[in-house]
Amino acid sequence: MIKLMISAILQIFQIVFNNIRGNKVYYNYSESSPKKEKISKKKEPRKSYKEEQFDKEAELWGLSEEDKRIAKEERMSPADFIEAEERDDDELITDEWEENKYK
Repeated sequence: MIKLMISAILQIFQIVFNNIRGNKVYYNYSESSPKKEKISKKKEPRKSYKEEQFDKEAELWGLSEEDKRIAKEERMSPADFIEAEERDDDELITDEWEENKYK
């Protein structure tokens, strides 16, 4: 209680003194005053819009974590990855003339 009274008197004296001299006012709070600390849970890193859309689409298609990783490495959408898996291809072939070339 005494520390609080002394710090209040010092702050008032500092404000009056600084106003007379024309200096900026700096408020110094003593360490005995209670500090409010924000307690937060672990934050997950935010994903970009494209990553969120990719994850939603992958969930709809039912891709496993391994399949998601492979699709991202190959830079395919989940639908393209499923189509390539059905064909047992390493790459997605989109043009018909390319299809005939590989048959």
